[in-house]
Amino acid sequence: APFTGLSLGLALATKATAYLFAPPLLLAILLIRRPPIRVRSLVWIAAGVLLVNTPQYVRNLRLSGSPLGYDSAQGDGFYRWRNEHPGLRSTVSNLIRHTSDQLGDRRPQWNQAVFHAALALHRALGIDPDDRETTWPYRQFSPPLNANHEADANNRWHLLLLAIAALFVVVTRKRRWILYGGALLTAFLLFCFYLKWQPFMARLELPLFALAAPLVAVFLEAPRP
Repeated sequence: APFTGLSLGLALATKATAYLFAPPLLLAILLIRRPPIRVRSLVWIAAGVLLVNTPQYVRNLRLSGSPLGYDSAQGDGFYRWRNEHPGLRSTVSNLIRHTSDQLGDRRPQWNQAVFHAALALHRALGIDPDDRETTWPYRQFSPPLNANHEADANNRWHLLLLAIAALFVVVTRKRRWILYGGALLTAFLLFCFYLKWQPFMARLELPLFALAAPLVAVFLEAPRP
């Protein structure tokens, strides 16, 4: 429990997206391991989080009145990170756009095909892909890129391998890995639910790909007939 608290505290201190990613993963761990939940363990976990983050929480409170700080890049409410009206439609829109961003290729024809498919899904659902309530200011949804910059480099091959691994654990009914994969998917959906779409969000999804490595390993190490 103390190491869990310190790990969680370090994650929260590193990037605030951990507040979205951590809850479903912690729940999955509890469901997989089924340890007895003791008050002492919860206290240790909370102590680890607070040990790492309390100084930052105090500074944020003094500066902004919130332990998490301002909800916008400039502190004026304009470049606000969260969706203005989080809900099913905005979550689905972000799910489509983020997935599209991860599929960039060197072939312009492929990128245009992915883009038009994403637009077609938006039209079928009656959703504006450039809704100002769910899109970063002055930005517009566009075809995916085969970029090498850390801000928008995609993980298309990693995504494909992850999808194959997820299908494998479902077909083979590996319960603990189904729970783990479901936690990763839930974390991604929370990401889509809460944050506005930006063209440079691929970098913020990298922790989920790193956390998916054990799931992929299960598939790669499985005995072959």
